[in-house]
Amino acid sequence: AYFGLFVVPAHRLLDDVVSLQVGRAWQRLQLAATLRGLVCQPMNQIPERICRERQLGHEPKMQSAAEQQLFLNGGLPTFCFRMGVPTREVPHSPRRPVEAVRGFGEGVQARTEE
Repeated sequence: AYFGLFVVPAHRLLDDVVSLQVGRAWQRLQLAATLRGLVCQPMNQIPERICRERQLGHEPKMQSAAEQQLFLNGGLPTFCFRMGVPTREVPHSPRRPVEAVRGFGEGVQARTEE
């Protein structure tokens, strides 16, 4: 298995727009990997610990360790994952039938700010 990171500039780590962009990139990567017979798994302990230490005002131990060991060029990991070839057949995630979700939201009015 291989270990991968999405790295962003340190000052953008908690930026909502960046988080959405990284999430979209992850979805595309995971779909492309699946088409090629690879499997992926998010592994977000590193960014979660970095954010939690910041939130609590603790010494940035995880950030320091990541900077020293991962060669991030001043950035910080916002999403981590592993990817590889499955060792056994992997079942697809269950999906609801189209009929169960068709028409979802019909008749529901959008809420507007006043």
